[in-house]
Amino acid sequence: MNSFRSKLAALAALAMVWVNTSFGGSYTLTMYSPDSATGNYWAKPDATLGNLVLGNYDQGVTTGTLGFWTMCVETNEYFWPGSTYNASIVDATARNGGTNTTTGDPISVGTAYLYEQFALGNLQSLVPGFTYTIPNAARVQNMIWWLEGETGESTAGSDPALASLLTLKFGGSISDPSAWKADYLGLDVKVMNLTRYDGPGGDGATSYGDLRQDQLVLWHVPDGGSTVALLGMALMGLYAFRRRR
Repeated sequence: MNSFRSKLAALAALAMVWVNTSFGGSYTLTMYSPDSATGNYWAKPDATLGNLVLGNYDQGVTTGTLGFWTMCVETNEYFWPGSTYNASIVDATARNGGTNTTTGDPISVGTAYLYEQFALGNLQSLVPGFTYTIPNAARVQNMIWWLEGETGESTAGSDPALASLLTLKFGGSISDPSAWKADYLGLDVKVMNLTRYDGPGGDGATSYGDLRQDQLVLWHVPDGGSTVALLGMALMGLYAFRRRR
C-alpha cells in the first residue's frame, strides 16, 4: 500500500510539474519607453504571449489589449525603445547578467510580491498615497533593483512606504532584509530573458552583443483543466499497475 501511495504521489507531482512548465517558451515582444498612458516601460507581446498573459493584468496596468506594464530586473543591460526582441520565459531567473551577478539569478520574494501587487492594481490600496503614475512606478522599479542587489542601500531607505509593505508581508526590516531577498520559488511571476531579434522591427544593434534587459511578467495562467486530465491519466495508470500486481 505504501508503494502504491508513493507512486501516486510521484505521478501527481510529475503531472503538476508538466502543467506548470508547459507554458514556458520563446516569444517576441516590442519594448516601449514610458509615456503618459502607461507610466513606465511596457511590452507589446506577440499574439501567443499576449493570449497567455494580458488577461492577468489590471486594466490600469495595460495599454488596452496591446501591452502590459513591466519592470526591469538588471541595471547594466539595455533595450532600444520601439524595437522587437526575442523573449525566453522559463522561470523566475534572470540569466543574462546583472550588476550583482552574471550567472543564473532567481528573483527575490520581495521583487515577485511587489511586481504582482503592482500588476494586479493593488498597490493603490496597499501603499498610502500610491497612484499609477510615472513617479510611483519608478519607486517600485528602484525598490526592485535594490532587492535584486543592483543598487545601493539608500534606495530602500528612501522609500519607507514600500519598505513597510515588505515588512508587513515578510517581516524583517531595511536593516535586516534577508526575508525580503530570499529566492522566489513561486510560479506567478516570471522573468522574460530578452535577446536580440533580427527580424522586422528588431534593433539590429551590436554594441551590447545579443543580450538585452530582462523584464518581469505576471504569469498565473489557467491550465484549462489540464491538471485534472493529467491526474486522471496518472490514476488510471496506477490502477492498471495495481491490477497487474
